[in-house]
Amino acid sequence: MLPIIFGSNYVILRSNKLKVFSNKSKQSMEPNPQGKGLVPILNALAIKKEVIQQTESHTVASAIYDYFIARLILCAKFKFKPVLNTSYYLYVRDDALKLSLIAPNQWFHNEFGLYICKCTLEFPLRWRIENRNDDNDIEPILSKILLSLQDTLLSDLFANQSLGESLPYCDERLPFHHRVLANALASQIENQLPKLLSVSFKQLAQSHLPNKKLLGISSKLLMTE
Repeated sequence: MLPIIFGSNYVILRSNKLKVFSNKSKQSMEPNPQGKGLVPILNALAIKKEVIQQTESHTVASAIYDYFIARLILCAKFKFKPVLNTSYYLYVRDDALKLSLIAPNQWFHNEFGLYICKCTLEFPLRWRIENRNDDNDIEPILSKILLSLQDTLLSDLFANQSLGESLPYCDERLPFHHRVLANALASQIENQLPKLLSVSFKQLAQSHLPNKKLLGISSKLLMTE
């Protein structure tokens, strides 16, 4: 017997008896009528959680990498105020880093030292590295410089001191322009990684940058005792 539909209800005539059923009641009796239900929701939440975790991990790795590069550049010698969206050039001379406005092709006979890379300061205080010198002798030179900074300007990166305690808000060892950038950098990393300030930079590098090249330097150097 075919039902007669009236709005949201349907009527079946059977044996001269009138029976009225609600479509809503019928739908509620059907399990997961539109593919909805607890299991698909839980699956979607699990996928979302995994994506968030991967994004957070990538964000932490990026923040740690950018922080290291910025700290290393702050160890370079320069006497000008770095400006956003401006390119600079990093050199090594006499076992020290130097930051210059002059490109390597504008010098004669490597007058300013061994060229390392082009550095562009971007918002928010991120140094974009380009045109890196890939010569084989660069890594041992930079590694030597990094180790020489282990007991001085970058001592906190090698120590087991928490990141929050070691942020360079007021590093009196730095010249004026360096100190201003370092203070802003400290505020930035505190805002980026508020939940990880109790962890040391060394531990963060070990977790998020295990096999990363940091401006040509192996991140394993940061994990040495």
